Amino acid sequence: MILWMKTEEMAVGELLERLRTVTRSIDIAISGSYAFVRKCEENVLRQEDESSNRLRVETNTDHSRQQRGRESEEKRDSGKQS
Repeated sequence: MILWMKTEEMAVGELLERLRTVTRSIDIAISGSYAFVRKCEENVLRQEDESSNRLRVETNTDHSRQQRGRESEEKRDSGKQS
């Protein structure tokens, strides 16, 4: 009976140790997943910022071209009227 109890205690202890190991492995995997998700979010935000900046530059460039085009037309029109 005593031998059986010792064996059972060892089996329970071994089972608990295995569970701790599995739990640690899961914690590590979850931490790695969170880090991966954070990195992906950072990349997406950076790309959105870059796209927004690029769009802003393109919009400003288009606006400048339109403004120069209007100024050229005004100069031509004023030259024709003289």
